[in-house]
Amino acid sequence: MRYITNVTDPGKPLPLQTYYFYDTDTSPYFELTFIAQGVTLMVSAMGYTAIDSLFGLLIFHVCGQLKNLKGRLMIGSEKQSNFDYILADAIMDHVITDGRHLSFVRLSFLVTVVANIFAHMCLYCVVGECLIAQCEGIYQAVCDYRWYELEPKQARNLILLMIRTNKSLYVTVGKIFPLTMNAFCSLLKTSGGYISVLLARRD
Repeated sequence: MRYITNVTDPGKPLPLQTYYFYDTDTSPYFELTFIAQGVTLMVSAMGYTAIDSLFGLLIFHVCGQLKNLKGRLMIGSEKQSNFDYILADAIMDHVITDGRHLSFVRLSFLVTVVANIFAHMCLYCVVGECLIAQCEGIYQAVCDYRWYELEPKQARNLILLMIRTNKSLYVTVGKIFPLTMNAFCSLLKTSGGYISVLLARRD
């Protein structure tokens, strides 16, 4: 990255100040570089803000669904209707299959969302597994170190490192359970069990 001083920046300024391996002052290269950097900045900004925006939209969606359910319950209570009918009517709005008549677009969307969730979950578990493996590698390296050849004061310095690396670093889900490949396999096994139960009940 090149930092601009009080001296006037020579040439035509670009959004990202850096060193270029070609002349950016000439006509076609300057415009193309400017457009490419502008598009890159917009894509980067959208990438950084998309996660927070998606989280906020999901929270608002859940709030809206809860408000709709609250309204259904209040209307049913005022009309003194049958509670079973009110509950069945509320549940029917969330039935995915809709009487087994599922459109291709909706099925594709659901499959894409589920595949995306599982891909991200697998990525988090792989990264968490790598973190645990590296922590265990440090612990093993300290154990294999020739500490017996050191002075007692120097060997004592390894104790703190051994104590800290004895407990591996984890990527956790809400500080409930660590994300490892064992957790991912357990999630797949549990999900498969739930799906088989639902398919058995459906048939």
